[in-house]
Amino acid sequence: MKIAYDLSDIPTLEKNYALTLGSFDGVHTGHRYLLEEMRRLAPNHPIALLSFINQPAEILNKKYKTTLLSTLEHKTHLLEQAGVDLLILLKFDQELAEMPYDVFLNHLKTATHFSDFFLGKGASFGHKKKGDEQHVTALEKLLGFRAHYLTKKNRSQEVISSRHIRGLIHEGSLDKAQELLGRPYSIYTSFRAIDHSFIPPSVVAKNLCLPPKGAYPVTIIDEEKSIPGSLQIDPKKHELLLQPVDADYRFTNLFLEVIFS
Repeated sequence: MKIAYDLSDIPTLEKNYALTLGSFDGVHTGHRYLLEEMRRLAPNHPIALLSFINQPAEILNKKYKTTLLSTLEHKTHLLEQAGVDLLILLKFDQELAEMPYDVFLNHLKTATHFSDFFLGKGASFGHKKKGDEQHVTALEKLLGFRAHYLTKKNRSQEVISSRHIRGLIHEGSLDKAQELLGRPYSIYTSFRAIDHSFIPPSVVAKNLCLPPKGAYPVTIIDEEKSIPGSLQIDPKKHELLLQPVDADYRFTNLFLEVIFS
């Protein structure tokens, strides 16, 4: 998977991209369904996904505070596993927040030469969210692309969304969260050693979505090894303390995935 941090860095390919955009926090089953439909409806076209280094909510609503299901490194890793060919990571700033949807879409068309544009039903983007399905499809002939608005995936009449999954994790319903994520909930970040324990950067602990206070059995992925351990969590203090069962174990790499068992 190629990663571009600016629209001027998009690699040109023989075939046009199929493009989607969004936060894709957690890369849950709804996100992966959209990517699968992109491959089905635009076969043989490389998949490009535009997301953001920071949370758009930080700019759009400064009073709105949310935690994340995945660090940027984790999201990147999950999107690569899901088969994305090009990941475009932009910083969401005030200029982007105030950009009209048609101007933004024109910039994307010039940079990526996309032939197919995919979003979920009800999605909108651009200044004041005026880039809805009606306005975007009206630009198909002018800009030369096909718009696809896909019905959002539900599971047993339960909405699959990052916000809903965050709520499940906050209340400790990790089994239900796992069903909607399509995988066990996990933390993927760097850690540093303190005696026989390990802690992540404070900014990660502060911004991650965490279950209630307690000690949780976890599996620690150290490169290709699976190590049993325990994760002590105190969400109010933004504290995480990771301990392998074998206190003498020496990690090969301190960039770890910690999977809730």
